[in-house]
Amino acid sequence: MKTIHPLLYLSILFSCLRPEVAAAQVFQSYIEKAWQKNEALQAKSFDLKAAESSYLEARAMYGPSVTFTTSYTLAAGGRNIAFPIGDLLNPVYNTLNNLTSSQQFGLLENQEINFLPNNFYDAKINVTQPIFYPDLALNKKLKSYETDLKQLEIKAFKRQLSKEVMVSGFQLTSALAMEKIYAEAGKLLSEAQRATQSMVNNDIAPVASLRRIEAQIAEIQAQQIQANTMVKNASAYFVFLTGEPLDSNEASLLPPLPIKEMTGMGTREELMQLAKGNEMSQLAIEKEHNYYMPKVGAQLSLGSQDFNFGWQPYALFALNMDVNLFDNKRHKHRTDATRAKMQEQQLKYNHVQSLLELEVLTSENKLNAALDQVNTYAPRVRSAEQFYKDVYTRYKEGIAGYLELVDAQTQLTQSKLQFQLAKYNSWIQWSEWVYASAMINIPQ
Repeated sequence: MKTIHPLLYLSILFSCLRPEVAAAQVFQSYIEKAWQKNEALQAKSFDLKAAESSYLEARAMYGPSVTFTTSYTLAAGGRNIAFPIGDLLNPVYNTLNNLTSSQQFGLLENQEINFLPNNFYDAKINVTQPIFYPDLALNKKLKSYETDLKQLEIKAFKRQLSKEVMVSGFQLTSALAMEKIYAEAGKLLSEAQRATQSMVNNDIAPVASLRRIEAQIAEIQAQQIQANTMVKNASAYFVFLTGEPLDSNEASLLPPLPIKEMTGMGTREELMQLAKGNEMSQLAIEKEHNYYMPKVGAQLSLGSQDFNFGWQPYALFALNMDVNLFDNKRHKHRTDATRAKMQEQQLKYNHVQSLLELEVLTSENKLNAALDQVNTYAPRVRSAEQFYKDVYTRYKEGIAGYLELVDAQTQLTQSKLQFQLAKYNSWIQWSEWVYASAMINIPQ
């Protein structure tokens, strides 16, 4: 028997060993393997990682960012500006030279300065830091909600996959039980064939009785082949889901019937996703409420700029503030649209909630009906077994006819099949009910 991993999958049901707990324990390790094997679920886990990374990015936007920028320009031509520095200063310099009887103050030439900087560079490091940005907090919440949505999507997929594994397992065990019933019917007919052969040899029974039993044996063999095909198909689908075949020893641990208890009912992930969507819409309204709030940030630049690759360091610090003053009520119209969308989502939530409640009710009714059907088949099987024993005894004594024996065997086989089908159908309906009522705690 495989070791059952102590995960959280059915922690809400582990308080006592009720039949449904034992059934869940049988399939628990297979369900975990199905979670690990399913490629669609793996793809959703990567979606979750992407959402978590987006959330971390939104949280990191509170911190500073540092960039390095540089530029180098060469220029020729373009507009020039005349700067008559010689006309302005040379008369003063001449006067000073006359007063000092020297040539200490040299004469200057008029200059023309080109607007385009030639052989000029600017290299700097920019540090920006947001101080008050209300949208950053809203963006962080939005990314957090998106992460929650991805987690709920994964949990919903796990819940659906868990149900498929249990239903597949119950279908496989049902097919195995049918195969066993046909094998038992074949043994009974083989015994009847030997007894009939002996009676024919002793001229007690006609040859027609032997031929009729042989025909019934051939029919049972055909049904065995069909049951074996059902077992192969059910086993193949179970392996497709879990990656390994169902252990017959574990399957034998299934209790006879499930017990319906209204404990541990949870909330379906579909409803929680819709509720989370409403919260995300509320963030859009909060964003519009922050329309007139100022946005304040700081910037520090450290660098150097000069011609001919000289070194002229500088530092520049700035505070930036943006305030929206007027947008012709555009943000108000966006708020009204978001509120209308939230009302629509609330109606969808109520509709889905009603549908899920209906699903729980119908699945519970189906489970009740399946359990009631099982209770009606149990006495039928006991009666059919006793009836076949009586007919077989009278048949060997030559009192009952072969048609009566074949009819008793057919009735016994059919009652056993109906009982087994009803029993495993009750487990399948239990799986549907447990899924609909979200009784199983799905771990992350």
